[in-house]
Amino acid sequence: MTRYLLSHPLGERTPVYRDNPPVEVRRQHAIDRGDPFDQSWVGAVTHSGTHMDCPRHFNPEGLAVSQLTADQMVFNHIVVADVPTADDGLITAARLIPLRDRLEVAELLLIRTGFGAVRQADPHRYGWHNPGFDESAGQFLLKFRALRAVGLDTPSASAAQHLEAGLLFHQAVLGTHRPGAPPFFILEDVDLSLPIDYLDRVYVVPLMIEGVDSGPCTILAEVDQVHDDQPGNRGCP
Repeated sequence: MTRYLLSHPLGERTPVYRDNPPVEVRRQHAIDRGDPFDQSWVGAVTHSGTHMDCPRHFNPEGLAVSQLTADQMVFNHIVVADVPTADDGLITAARLIPLRDRLEVAELLLIRTGFGAVRQADPHRYGWHNPGFDESAGQFLLKFRALRAVGLDTPSASAAQHLEAGLLFHQAVLGTHRPGAPPFFILEDVDLSLPIDYLDRVYVVPLMIEGVDSGPCTILAEVDQVHDDQPGNRGCP
């Protein structure tokens, strides 16, 4: 079995989306200053770094991060797809149609836009010119009954320069206007830099903070063995 970490470390160098405040880390106690132990204070917007958008993010009746069950954190049928998208670009339903057959049984769709490559090199560009989803992509994804989450390698599913489109996408998949809709999750700022095309399982474990909608998360993926007979997941136009 091979395991992969798909989340970025959270720290003061973490790029943030648009004008969100930066992550702050303060050492409260330090052994090198004569204290008997190390201890730090961390302050951050709950949508900093690799994080999980829960329905409560846009849906007042939706599930909050502290209400998740263990089963909701495990995904057993995953599609990893390359959907190359330029700065400020929008991923529409039309661009996801080639994935239709594979999404019939998928629980999690991970989209590699390629934008993650600029994360460290140009944090301002990463936070202000990311690609994101169009509302039509949200409506398309909701057609697949088994699908419970989508993730991508950008700081937000909302393109920073197309906030209205991102708002409508979030509202669509998080069930804002669908009372009683099953929980759907969005994973943002996912580390998809490795050339991974197949995963057997993905575990998404967020910080379960009471009183907030969503939270930073650790994403762990597993591959049981090499799947030479598996069709490639790349090439989505």
